[in-house]
Amino acid sequence: MRNKFWQLCPILFLWVSGFSLSCTWGFYQLFHICGYHIGAIHIVLYSIAVCLFSIAVFQRQTDDESLTSAALGFAAVFFAVQLAFFPRLYYPDAQRPYLWLGLCVAAAALIMPAYFGLKKRQNKLIAFCSVIIFLEAARVLTLYASPNPYIDVFIFLRDGCLFMARGINPYTQSYPDIYMQNEGFTLYPPALNYPPGVMYWLLPFQVATGDFRVGYIIADLVAGLMLFLVARKLGRSEEFSRRLALVWFAFPTCLFTLEQSWIDAFLIMTIGLLFYCLLSERWILAGLSLALVLAAKQYSVFIAFFAILWLLMNKGFQWRILMRIGVPALTLSLALYLPFFLADPKTLYYDLVTSLLEQPRRLDAFTWIALLENEFDIIPPNSAIIQIYVVSFSLILVLIWFQRSLDLRLCLAYSVILYAIVFLFGKQAFCNYYQLLSYMLCLYIASAMKSLTVASKSQEA
Repeated sequence: MRNKFWQLCPILFLWVSGFSLSCTWGFYQLFHICGYHIGAIHIVLYSIAVCLFSIAVFQRQTDDESLTSAALGFAAVFFAVQLAFFPRLYYPDAQRPYLWLGLCVAAAALIMPAYFGLKKRQNKLIAFCSVIIFLEAARVLTLYASPNPYIDVFIFLRDGCLFMARGINPYTQSYPDIYMQNEGFTLYPPALNYPPGVMYWLLPFQVATGDFRVGYIIADLVAGLMLFLVARKLGRSEEFSRRLALVWFAFPTCLFTLEQSWIDAFLIMTIGLLFYCLLSERWILAGLSLALVLAAKQYSVFIAFFAILWLLMNKGFQWRILMRIGVPALTLSLALYLPFFLADPKTLYYDLVTSLLEQPRRLDAFTWIALLENEFDIIPPNSAIIQIYVVSFSLILVLIWFQRSLDLRLCLAYSVILYAIVFLFGKQAFCNYYQLLSYMLCLYIASAMKSLTVASKSQEA
C-alpha cells in the first residue's frame, strides 16, 4: 500500500496542479473561504504536493503501469468535467462561441469514460480521436469567444508580429501601455521581452489567420503528440500513452492560457520535441530543438542544462554526438538572435534581460512571496530569495554528484523540483508558469520507475 501511495504521488501532484490553477486562474485570489484567502489555501496545497512528489522521487517503487494508467484515466475525466463546467475564460466577448466551446468539452468528457470501456482497438481509436477533435475545437472556439483579450501580452505579440511582417525590428519599437491608458496605473514599462524564437513561430500564423494564437493551438497539438511518442519510446503501452496525452489535452487551464496569449505553449512544444529527439537519437533535430528551447523563454536555460547533463552522463563525451547536436543548435541560435543583436544590441538586451529584472514583485502572483506579504506583511529580501535558488540548485548538483548517474527519470524530476521552487519563490509566477511545470510532470510520469525496473532486473541477474 505504501509503495502504491508513492507511485501515485506524481499523479496526485498533477491533479492538484490542475485543480488549484483552475480554482485560482493561477493568481493570488483574495476572496475568502472559511476566513482564509483562497490564494493562500491553494499555494499551501500546491506546496504540499511538491513536497510529496520530491519525497516520492527517492522512494523504492514497483512499476505497476495498470495502477498509474487507471489514475491517469480518472484525472483526464476529472479535468475534462472541470473544464466543461469552468472554461475559465477571462474576457469572453462573444457568448455563442463561449457556449459552444463548453459543449465541445462536455462532449469530450462524456466520450472519455466510453473510450476507457471499449475493447476493440478500432473503436477505441475512433473514440480517442473524437475526444481530441472536440478538445481542439474548443481551443479554436476560444479564439472566437475572446478575440481581443485585455492583456498586454496579446498587444505586444500581435503588434510585434505586424512589425516583423513589414520588415521592422520589433524590439526597437514602442508598444502601448494599455493599463496606464485605461486604468491610470502601470504594472511595468511596456517592452517586447519575448525571445526571437517565439516571434518567428507566431509570425506566419498572424499573417495567415489574423490571430497569432492559432500558433499556440498547433504547438499544443504537437506537445500532446510528443507526450504520446515519448511514452511509447520509453516502453509504455499504447493505452497508457493515450491517457497521458488526454490528461494534457484536457488540462483545466488550457483554454485560459490560450486566451491570455501566454507564450508557454511554444516552449512546451519545444521541450517535448527536445526529449523525443534525444530519446530517438536524432541528434541534429535534437540540436535544433535545443536552440528553440533557448529561444523560447529566458528561464528555459535550466531545461537545456539538465537535458545536456543527462546526455553527457549517459552517452559520455562522444564528439560525434556533441558536434551533431552543438553545430545545429549554435547555427540556429545565431540565426534567431544575431540579426536583432547586430541591429541594436543595447535595446535587445534591455528587452530580453533588463526589463525582466526591473519588474516589481506582483502581489497577485501565485507565489509564497505574495502570500507572505498579503497575509503577514512579511517582505523577504531579494538576497534571501537568491539564497533559496542557489541552495536548491546546489543540492540538486550534490545529489547528482553522489549518485554518479542521471537517468531520464531523475533528470525530469530534478527539473520539476527546481522549477517549482523557482516559481513558488519568484517575484511573479502565474498560471502559465505552472502549466509548463505540469507538462514536465507528464514527461516524468511517462519515464517514472523505468530506470528502477531496469536496475532491479540487472541486480537479479
